Amino acid sequence: MRVIVTGGGASGLLAAITAAGKGHEVIVLEQQDRIGKKLLSTGNGRCNLSNTDLSLSHYHGLEDEAASRRFVQTVFSQVSPLDVLSFFQKLGLATTEKNGYLYPRSAQASSVLDVLCMELEHLKVRVVCDRTVTDLQVTDDGFLVRAREDYPADRVILSTGSLASVPKGCRDGSGLFRGTGHTIIDPVPALTHLLTDHEHFRDLFGIRTQGTVSVFDEGGNVIAKDTGEIQFSGTGISGIPAMQVCFHVSKLLLQGKRVLVRLDFLPEVKKDDLLPMLKERREALGYRKAVSFLTGLLHPELAAFLLREADCGRDKNVSDLSDPELEKIRDLIKGMPFRITGTGPKKDAQVLAGGVKLSQVSGTLESLVTKGLYVTGEALDVNGDCGGYNLLFAFATGILAGRLGTEHT
Repeated sequence: MRVIVTGGGASGLLAAITAAGKGHEVIVLEQQDRIGKKLLSTGNGRCNLSNTDLSLSHYHGLEDEAASRRFVQTVFSQVSPLDVLSFFQKLGLATTEKNGYLYPRSAQASSVLDVLCMELEHLKVRVVCDRTVTDLQVTDDGFLVRAREDYPADRVILSTGSLASVPKGCRDGSGLFRGTGHTIIDPVPALTHLLTDHEHFRDLFGIRTQGTVSVFDEGGNVIAKDTGEIQFSGTGISGIPAMQVCFHVSKLLLQGKRVLVRLDFLPEVKKDDLLPMLKERREALGYRKAVSFLTGLLHPELAAFLLREADCGRDKNVSDLSDPELEKIRDLIKGMPFRITGTGPKKDAQVLAGGVKLSQVSGTLESLVTKGLYVTGEALDVNGDCGGYNLLFAFATGILAGRLGTEHT
């Protein structure tokens, strides 16, 4: 049987290897000049393969979050995270764990791509690059895939991913899905930076600090939060915490809702404990000027920014800071508020939310609309948090789709 895999990314390559391992003729069509380009950039070039915390709460869906988590559970019940690691171990890839994140032992994403490429060659998988699939037709005998030339196929695995972090000029597979009768949940950024209209944010450009990012809805309810290194871009914030809450921000913005974020710059200190700390600091450092009140506690430029926001006279003595002023400083340290106006563009996102409606795909990833067509990875309406979750899902769906609906052998 001839199998065409559209897309030489994480899920497409594992689908190709799995199908070829069952004795099928496999062709991979990749629109870039080489396969696995996005794979090389994951995990800051170290390729975060998986995570020791495998809670389904790390997965989301734009249309129906509960349905997306059930779908992920169905996939993992057939191809478990341990099965994914076993797949790579059989190819000679050793892994290591750091803070719950699983990486290749070499700490090089290139090692992951290398073992995949060697297995593709061993199984005689034909890889054709610089081939953008422009049309997919259902024929009496199966399929006809058009990508500069015609490729007849008995089965097609669509591993087209999305337009997240790909070069200008590349296309996603939405046209192919719609052309075969599928419904696409229009994608939005899920892992990228956040933007604000705060007029003074440019003063914080380049600052990195530990803290917690909390997202609130219009009713003041906490929708999502994460702690880690926050990076100020001048027009907003980036870093892991910003990316971890990005999906929830995008979803609220898509619904036309107002999004408020609060930053906690001392998450290890309770708010009730901070005011006494600041009073003790005032007592001990009363001889200093107010501009240096927070020096040694927070990043110097961030400290100066917060004091300006609190409207404390920089030239007064620390001993002259009033209790109301200390309360204002405390409130800013524990929850500086600002409105989110948007996210980074889709092309800059690591992952997009949205994709093919899950109700149109079976538990084996075969389309319920077009028999013999399979869908993997980010093309589906499933997205995960930072920490290897998206790559793990891509790998698992690639293996599952590559089985082509047959039992695992």
